[in-house]
Amino acid sequence: MVFKKTVLVFSTLMAFLAAGFSQEVKWLQSEKLIQIADAYGIDSALSITPTHVWLLDSSVAVNLAKRCTNIPHSDLQHEFFLNVGVEKHADFLSPGALRFAKFWTRNYARISDQYFRVFIFQKDKSTIPALDSCLSVWRTISDSLKSSIPQGALASIRRFFNGDSREQKRYWDCQANRFGLAYTMDVMGLGEKYQKEMDAIKPTLEPYLLQKQPGEWFRKKSDENFVPFYDTIQLRGKYASINEIKLDFEIALATRLNRKGPPFFTDLLVTNGKLGIYMSEYTNQSCLRGQTWLIELLEGNKIRIRRIEA
Repeated sequence: MVFKKTVLVFSTLMAFLAAGFSQEVKWLQSEKLIQIADAYGIDSALSITPTHVWLLDSSVAVNLAKRCTNIPHSDLQHEFFLNVGVEKHADFLSPGALRFAKFWTRNYARISDQYFRVFIFQKDKSTIPALDSCLSVWRTISDSLKSSIPQGALASIRRFFNGDSREQKRYWDCQANRFGLAYTMDVMGLGEKYQKEMDAIKPTLEPYLLQKQPGEWFRKKSDENFVPFYDTIQLRGKYASINEIKLDFEIALATRLNRKGPPFFTDLLVTNGKLGIYMSEYTNQSCLRGQTWLIELLEGNKIRIRRIEA
């Protein structure tokens, strides 16, 4: 019964997709993602939304992010909200990130580094009192956890055979949260106090974090996702938008995208005027499959392709 319902929802979603390129490449105008969210819910829309949709259509990306209200229980919403939060400015992003940072604090859980990236990117100083309050909570938790960590020779022997204790792992999570909050406050220009706290916390961080500089730790994901690879293709016709292009006519582009693949693998191109994001699930060394690409129409008769996700 659940399987039939899933197939029905997927089939209905696919009705939004136009077979503009071929039976194997479906395209979808970016604003249709909002209609899908309205009709089937935000998770349904995000399941087919490119990770980098903010490159394509800022208003759609921000609109979808605003609907992400169930972040603790939806990995799709969690990832999308945070990705938009470090790329686009909007007045709800910092308060939203703060609300969920407080949620992780109440549940004594590790706060994703991406939340700190959101605060740093948005630079919303109205969140400072609440961030400082979270930091104070984690200071108290830190003091409590530190005294509960097993010490001495016997503890070292147990650690050698059984790995780090539960208390040690919780303490490391706590210290990472403290460091992230202190670093955020320091970047916001709040002075020497937080720099000193960072210096005090750093020796107590989990060993793998000690190998990174703070700026490297809190770098945006997108800073690492772009691959310096371009491919420009001359088109036979001239077009005002990507939606007008027909792969059956534009053989060079069709060959580059290599539509021919195994059945049940549907490629998706989400478009907005002269920009598109092309996604495919199937991997083949001779084509674009299995990767995500930014496609741009230049001068009406050229296509530039840039890989944005390896």
